[in-house]
Amino acid sequence: GRRGGGGAPPPPGTSVLICDTLGELPSLYGLCRVAFVGASLVPLGGHNLLEAARAGCAVVHGPSMDHFAAAADSLGRSAPPAACLVHDEVELASFVHRQLANEVLHLRTRRAALRTAKTLAADVLQDVCNLVALPLRITGLVATGSG
Repeated sequence: GRRGGGGAPPPPGTSVLICDTLGELPSLYGLCRVAFVGASLVPLGGHNLLEAARAGCAVVHGPSMDHFAAAADSLGRSAPPAACLVHDEVELASFVHRQLANEVLHLRTRRAALRTAKTLAADVLQDVCNLVALPLRITGLVATGSG
């Protein structure tokens, strides 16, 4: 199916959903097992792959991830890798097929994505706490939360 902004949820049994929308991806990622991050196979800098990872999707993206390079690197270096870099539609199809054909691999990839996204979010929150604490001369400020 294809979805533009403001549409109804995809019908039950939808295998592939192509979205051209703003502000809805976090809720849609919850419906996915594998998420391709757009604007990354062409030189546009990529979109936020952490949204998909935080929803527990196996993440796949192209080489153009300039806007989210650190996140793509962290997800790609996790063990097992939480994101896969592909260079064309053949590699993309191969990744999706491997993920959907091997439930153990797929579950490991999804868990790695979720774990890595939570770790990165906690690191950012701690960095913010450190930045706030410095000018206020607060010591021992620690970020907490459910991630």
